[in-house]
Amino acid sequence: MSPIVLAISSIVVGGAIVLLAGEFSFLRGAHHAGLYLGLALGLLALGCYLRAPVAYEIDPSRFLIVRLRMGMHRFGPVKKSGPAAEPVSLGVRLWGNGGLFAVTGLFWNRQWGKFRAYVTNIKEMVVIELEDGRRVLISPVNAQEWVIGD
Repeated sequence: MSPIVLAISSIVVGGAIVLLAGEFSFLRGAHHAGLYLGLALGLLALGCYLRAPVAYEIDPSRFLIVRLRMGMHRFGPVKKSGPAAEPVSLGVRLWGNGGLFAVTGLFWNRQWGKFRAYVTNIKEMVVIELEDGRRVLISPVNAQEWVIGD
């Protein structure tokens, strides 16, 4: 996990724990805003944790499979792929998670237009181009081994 993703995850999880612990130690009060906020942060963190990528593979029929802690996504077929040659701007997040256990979701930037991202390490990214022209950004441990096509 990259340092920024680790920092964001630690802050959110720590904040949820502090809010819940503080609320349970002062249950005498009539307002339980800390309890509700702590539960909401905890549920958000759990959802993001379960939807974070844990493995990537290209199956024999050249489909990209992104395995999550709970579930998977299948894209393809893959036209070409390789490590990002330059720092990639994630641009505008249209829908998704911006750093809680991973950077996932639908993004837009000027260079590529809309693309999907399933990234845990923003310094070691691989760009996958599908035959239909869509792009998927991933962050496998062995980024240099992900060269396909051109």
